[in-house]
Amino acid sequence: LFLMIRRPPRSTQGVSSAASDVYKRQTGNLLRDVISKIDFGRDLEQQLKILNQARGIFINFDQVTDLLIQKAIQCAESCLRLVKYRHTRKTLGFAKMCISFAVITIPSLKKQESQLIHYIRALQSALSNNLISETDSLFRAACNLINNLMCVP
Repeated sequence: LFLMIRRPPRSTQGVSSAASDVYKRQTGNLLRDVISKIDFGRDLEQQLKILNQARGIFINFDQVTDLLIQKAIQCAESCLRLVKYRHTRKTLGFAKMCISFAVITIPSLKKQESQLIHYIRALQSALSNNLISETDSLFRAACNLINNLMCVP
């Protein structure tokens, strides 16, 4: 499915920059809507696999990237609920992969404010999942981003 969607329009010659931006925004919104409907229920590993594929293909669409980060964090939280808040080694590793997906993907967002929101959300999920080193690195990343935001005039 993703391979069929990712083809760019045949000709963009003569298209203004504003029209191109509108096209990209509309395409991103459409892709976001399609990806938001993808749900594998309790098969969280398959869900994360699809999110990873979508990230590789649609990383240039902030709307899609934003959704992928949200869904990865939701996977970590769903995993915690499914194991009734008592991780096994395997489920803890899965939660760590979900948070790592978010950490790797967040810097690709263009808006620093969006990055900060996702860092805080991922930090909360990492803490809930008892992922201490991930929580620490997310806290540091959020603090650095806040510092950058405060320094920008």
